[in-house]
Amino acid sequence: MFKKNLLVIVCLSLIGIAACSKKDDDHGAPPVFVTTAPVKTIAWQKSVQATGTLQAIQGAQLKSEVSGRVTKIYFKAGQVVHAGDPLIDINPSILLAQYNAAQANAQLQAANFQRAKKLYQQKIISKADYDNAFASAASTKSLADAAAANLAQARVKAPFDGTAGINLVNVGDYVALGVPLLNLQQLNKLRVDFSVPELYAGMVKVGDKVKLTIGDTGDTAVTGQVIGIDSAIDQTTRMLALQGIVSNDADHHLLPGGYTQVTLYYGPGTNYVEVPQTAVVDEDASHKVYILEGQKAKEIPIEVGERVGDQVIVKSGLKPSQVIITSGLIKLHDGASVIDEAAMAKMQAAKKQ
Repeated sequence: MFKKNLLVIVCLSLIGIAACSKKDDDHGAPPVFVTTAPVKTIAWQKSVQATGTLQAIQGAQLKSEVSGRVTKIYFKAGQVVHAGDPLIDINPSILLAQYNAAQANAQLQAANFQRAKKLYQQKIISKADYDNAFASAASTKSLADAAAANLAQARVKAPFDGTAGINLVNVGDYVALGVPLLNLQQLNKLRVDFSVPELYAGMVKVGDKVKLTIGDTGDTAVTGQVIGIDSAIDQTTRMLALQGIVSNDADHHLLPGGYTQVTLYYGPGTNYVEVPQTAVVDEDASHKVYILEGQKAKEIPIEVGERVGDQVIVKSGLKPSQVIITSGLIKLHDGASVIDEAAMAKMQAAKKQ
């Protein structure tokens, strides 16, 4: 019995010594170097990703409306032109001759009608002669107007403000009726066509924000809004078609016909706390972070939301005034001594002095 009691006492003593050693080790351990960041509040909104195709709100391929030889090209590729600016001249010689002949004939018949009108008023000619003179003047006037319109078609003008593409013909080329001459596109604003799964029907609405990114890195991004939602879901793809409008960037990186990545934001916006993903410790179904209090790490349980890139939305547990620890977490526990960048900088400055 004595031996048994002695064994219990020895075991308890050893446990007490181990516990004291562990406590002494915690207090004697050097502080953990960590990096920190302020807790930020962001406006967050639900979103869905899609792929889209860019279209010009106003764009056209200008074609020849007359046949003939190209005599002059007024524009350069990429030049911004305005409505009414001349772009291409097609040899107008024949059309100009036809116009002059039609104008001369119209002027003659107009003069004949004026004489016939006076004679009719004086009852020198019959009503039939007067009507013939009137019809002849009107007919030749119409022919002159048609000749003027044909002549105007020999000079291709910009129908709207836009950016000219490459010229598809050269001076001296013979072009037939309907031959493409150049593309003219408005690039300041573009339309984007995209689709989302049918489950979003009823959630999205006209006016919702869209963001377009160019390239895999997403270095260039422009924003706009939804301007149209289809009235039916595609029965084959079960997708809902939408249209958005965006303002192009200053360098016109977005071009009609191009592919783009679309982020559609829908539903009401909410303010949430956002932290770097590296600051979150995942433990089964729970999550926690460490905040800086003085030079100690304090463990805080949190409720997380969506992960956006390298950031995590925190629904509850953190306040904007707090400073979160973003690295060195593997060595941390609640109450651990830490030293952050600011404290390290002060120590180094003190050493230099």
